[in-house]
Amino acid sequence: MNVDPLIAGLNEEQKNAVIAPHTNHILILAGAGCGKTTVLTRRIAYLTLSVCKQEKILALTFTRKAAEEMLSRVSLLESIDQSRSLPVITTFHGFALRLLSEIHNGMTNFQRIGYRKQPELITGSHRLKILASLTSAAERNILGADLLKLDSMLEQKSVFPDKLGDMDENQLRILERIETRLQTQKQEDNVWDFSDLISGALRLLQEHRSFRSRCAELFDAILVDEFQDTNPMQINLLNLLLGEGKQLFAV
Repeated sequence: MNVDPLIAGLNEEQKNAVIAPHTNHILILAGAGCGKTTVLTRRIAYLTLSVCKQEKILALTFTRKAAEEMLSRVSLLESIDQSRSLPVITTFHGFALRLLSEIHNGMTNFQRIGYRKQPELITGSHRLKILASLTSAAERNILGADLLKLDSMLEQKSVFPDKLGDMDENQLRILERIETRLQTQKQEDNVWDFSDLISGALRLLQEHRSFRSRCAELFDAILVDEFQDTNPMQINLLNLLLGEGKQLFAV
């Protein structure tokens, strides 16, 4: 195994990160402009030489632009075989959409979690219209929120629920009831929010053990860029994907 082309031009810290043993979880701390994308892409290439097939590697990031840039740079590396499936490099939401859109026995995974068919992305006006029809003025008064603020509170609850700590128990119960109504109505209208992708993928993996087992076998190595931006739902998704024996490489 010749790793010289992969570490050419790297400083000592970058070299150590690229060729670190795949035996423990690894967290790389890097400031802006430190070459973290270079380290990530070369780490992926190194894993194809030393650990697993390239199609068994999953790399997750937060923007489509970053994912496309990483995939482009990985594809140019010498150890990557262009004739085979490339490593899966995508966003958290893109990966969740990929899982939920899969078809088995004539049924998509979206249908397995309650949708009638492949849903469409909800518009902001449609979401506000649903909230207006599903909530009362009294509920909104107790929450101290108009429709726009209520919409923001629900989004925050789905991603960072701990940040709602200043709400009392009654307000939290009301918000939870509204959230349940909203989710039910979205499924009836066959639409989804971006946050539904992660929560839907979690539900799919948690409720369908056979699919979770099959999904766990898809990847032997998982990498995450911009790890500081992960929210609790994404961490839960990572935990389910990692399973036993898989190692996480995070930057």
